[in-house]
Amino acid sequence: MSTEWTRSTEKHGIERSDAIHAVRNRVTYVRDFDKARDGSDLSADLFIGPSRDGSIQVEVLAHIDRRNKNMIVFHVMQARESTRQRAKRILAERNG
Repeated sequence: MSTEWTRSTEKHGIERSDAIHAVRNRVTYVRDFDKARDGSDLSADLFIGPSRDGSIQVEVLAHIDRRNKNMIVFHVMQARESTRQRAKRILAERNG
């Protein structure tokens, strides 16, 4: 799968290598976590996982194009409690 990065991923100072590590070692994954805000049909998947040194949890939001095997990462920052709680609620609702 190829990966593209938008400029907004640099906003919070998290290195790409930490974002990749968080995605690969995720402890939380929510497919279709949020709808695109640009009016397109894309949805955002959420990944939460540790940084490379394990000092922080990193939240990563990306649009995944499974047909073309492409991931566009557009949000990377230290995981917020509000994001964790929202992910937990979504997963609980989906699991019945």
